[in-house]
Amino acid sequence: MHRGTGPYISVVYFFFKHSVSEKNIPSALMLSLISQLVCQDEVLLDVLYKKCLSIDQKVRSISLIRELASIAFGSQRFCFVVVDGLDECIGESAVRNEGSQCEVINLFQSVMNNDDLQDSGPTDRCVRLLICSQRNGFLEDRLTGCLRLQLELNSDHIRDIETYSEAQSLLIQKRFPTYVDEKERMAIVDRVCSGAKGMRGDHFPPPEQPLKLTYLTGMFLYAKIVLGNLLGQPSLGHLKRELKNENFPKGLDEAYADPLPHSAFFQPGTVTFCSPAN
Repeated sequence: MHRGTGPYISVVYFFFKHSVSEKNIPSALMLSLISQLVCQDEVLLDVLYKKCLSIDQKVRSISLIRELASIAFGSQRFCFVVVDGLDECIGESAVRNEGSQCEVINLFQSVMNNDDLQDSGPTDRCVRLLICSQRNGFLEDRLTGCLRLQLELNSDHIRDIETYSEAQSLLIQKRFPTYVDEKERMAIVDRVCSGAKGMRGDHFPPPEQPLKLTYLTGMFLYAKIVLGNLLGQPSLGHLKRELKNENFPKGLDEAYADPLPHSAFFQPGTVTFCSPAN
């Protein structure tokens, strides 16, 4: 294959979806990115098609999928890859979640270092990776040395959460005007913003109790899910139930655990890791 035949700039994206089978495993990521790349490059499509024909097996083994992904990325001159929600990547079969997340990182490190290529290709080949994720105690250690942006420490990010909460609370007030007066609306905004920004210092548990990371990260996702849930309540009685202290989510885990579906409200995580600048 002639390397570097693809478009000068290509952009591909994948979102690991929480608790959605076949959309939160490494093979799903690779197959999706391959599909996006071949749609941008007919030459690559032909190369991978012939490669698959020469192999007497279905494209299911992770090693074969990885090989096809390496060929696909090896054909790119300048490629931007966005991997969202890597912390939601789970293990395939007996592989632990950390192992699967590490597998994804290893794939892109290999691609960026040209480890899987038989020739060096054009000297201007460049693959840049953007990973959006919550901190889970593993990824931040595995990606030590990469450029990092912590959104929960960014004042603009906090203002975005407040602005979004204000706008959504007005919609909730419009939907339930007999109950949500201005005082109640502002109370909803305060509760959501407090939950999204994380625990305050005087609310930390004692040292002997485990600390859940989801309570510490200021998250737009938390605000998105909670406000979407409140706005989607079918009746005033349901809204009042959700606003009770014992039912109001105290963190992202509890927001996810709500029985109502939240698939329409998923958004990127709060900590972004980037490929090292060379």
